[in-house]
Formats: sequence, structure tokens, C-alpha cells
Amino acid sequence: MARNIGGVVADFDDVWRSRRGDLEPIGHLLRYRAGDTWVRFHTLPGAKRFPRNDAERRTVFSRHRAVLSELCSVTATSPQDLRVMTSGWSSSPEPAGRSTRLVAAFGESAYWRSLLVDDDTDHQWWQHIYIGTSTLGSPRLRALLRLVADDRAGDVVITSTGAEWLYHPYDGGGDVIAPTQAIRDGLRDKFFRWLPPNAEGL
Repeated sequence: MARNIGGVVADFDDVWRSRRGDLEPIGHLLRYRAGDTWVRFHTLPGAKRFPRNDAERRTVFSRHRAVLSELCSVTATSPQDLRVMTSGWSSSPEPAGRSTRLVAAFGESAYWRSLLVDDDTDHQWWQHIYIGTSTLGSPRLRALLRLVADDRAGDVVITSTGAEWLYHPYDGGGDVIAPTQAIRDGLRDKFFRWLPPNAEGL
């Protein structure tokens, strides 16, 4: 990597706090805080959840890449310098590592922060978030998105260096948190064939 990953994390922490405030970067919860800037796209025809062959995996990746490329284009942010959040989980607030398969697929990342995501009377569960860098065309990003598509990695969030937009890929699609409602609407219009068929947009 061109820069020390620790410095990347420190810079990103400043950016996140400035632009996103106290928003918790938990992928599957982002849409609840996004209001009218959220839109979801499906990554396979017919709202199919999981790819079953190489052709379907290519479709999944091409849709992720198309949405990410458009986000970079309409916000004048660089597809060559993305920030990628991945996570590990544990019952302790002490930072826990990520899964072996995730590390093997995506590689180097540095610890950023831990969030309490489940606090019932008998058990606590913490999410430990790591920051890595990638380009849009990187094989490691493709490998990560394949894990997500196969439901072997969760709560991945991809964004720009300035956190102008957020993209949460999940098994079956991707949630966009756009900078503005107008940009959200433009994405809906461009990729309307990939929109969920139900009224809730899910």
C-alpha cells in the first residue's frame, strides 16, 4: 500500500467524525439512518440471493462495480482510492481479529473501532471494525465481494476517502447511502432494472 495503513485509519477517523458524526458504521443498519438518501439494488435477476455458478458471480460483481463506479463519477471521488470496512466479532470490547478467510481474501487492514451491537442481560456482543484501502478494479475487492455474495462475510462498507457516500454490499444486493436525494434519484433512474420489486425497496 502506498501509505501507512495506521495513518490512513487516523485520517479516516477524522473524516468520519466530521462528515458522519455519531453514525455507527454497521452495514445492515445504515439504511435506517439514511432517510431519503438510501436506495437498494439487487445483484441478480429475480431478487435471487446467492450466485450458483461463475456466470452469476460475474453478474453480481459487475453490478456492484457499476454502482460503485457511478457513485465515484457523480461525486467526483476517486475509484483508485477507496476505503473498505470489514469486521470481526467477539463477546469482549477488546479488538478481535477478522476471520481467516476474510483476511486471506482482502488482506491488510488496520483496527479502527469497536461497537457494542448486542447488550442483553446475559450476553454482550461487540463488532470490531477494520479499515483497508482498495481500488475499484482490485482483485482483492473482487474476492471480498465474492465472500459477501456467498454469505461468508458480513457488514462490509465501502466508501470514498471523504466518506461522501457509503455502499453496503450484502448477499443479494447492495445498499447505497448517497450524498443527496438528487444523487439517490439519479442512481435509481440509471439502474432501475435492478431495483427491488416491492414498495418498501427491499
